Amino acid sequence: MRRTTPPTTWTGSSTVWTASLQHAELGREVSFSITLLGRRRIWSTFLVAGLLIGAIFAQGAVLSLLILMPKIPGLSDGLGWTATKSAWVGAPNSVLLIAVSAATGVLARRVDTRALLAIGGTPVTIAIGLISQFHSTVAQLMSIGVISGIGLGMVVALVPIMVIESVRPEEQALVALIPKAKTLDEIPVGQSA
Repeated sequence: MRRTTPPTTWTGSSTVWTASLQHAELGREVSFSITLLGRRRIWSTFLVAGLLIGAIFAQGAVLSLLILMPKIPGLSDGLGWTATKSAWVGAPNSVLLIAVSAATGVLARRVDTRALLAIGGTPVTIAIGLISQFHSTVAQLMSIGVISGIGLGMVVALVPIMVIESVRPEEQALVALIPKAKTLDEIPVGQSA
């Protein structure tokens, strides 16, 4: 008797194709006015935040490979740690990241977020530079993790705040009306929801 897989667990090209079609259909709806990207403050916020977040995620991916891969002479200088050991070594960094993110959110109400982003980006940059050279012991990774956690906590907290700050309050209010509209012309500008 032929065994079949239930449709709920089956994945394949037709599932990907269907998901792509649904995504394309959703893409026709308005998510935000593309004309907003013409403003220097908005496109520069997206650019700087995107570069910072991209560098952070790239560094994390490379570091994960380094930590989890075994040492293979002539091929890899991996540490060969287990995922559990890696998680324990990174745990203090995660706690620090959350604490700094919360503090940065409070601080962002009083200090210019662009200055805070520069301050937060500096330790991230320093940590990426240090981790490229010093990544062979637990002490090195934990020490650099403290520097990284401070900067990363600031950057992660500031990106959404900066995006919101980049748009005027009356334009932010339009977001509530967007799910009902299919085109920009259907968004009632100047009217309450």
